[in-house]
Amino acid sequence: MKGRSRSIEDLEEKVAWLEAQVDDQGMELKALQDQVRGLEKALRMLASKVRDPYATRSLDEEVPPPHY
Repeated sequence: MKGRSRSIEDLEEKVAWLEAQVDDQGMELKALQDQVRGLEKALRMLASKVRDPYATRSLDEEVPPPHY
């Protein structure tokens, strides 16, 4: 029985290690998802500025083109 008890302990240790790995990977995945969301938000903001170059300043601040 001693050998069987040790193999059960070995399996319990492996399961505990695997659970810790899954938890660590879950936390890393969440951090990466948060980073992706932040990057998507920044990209949308930059894209809106490219589509509308006047989005960064009000029309009152605009200088008319020299041909006026």
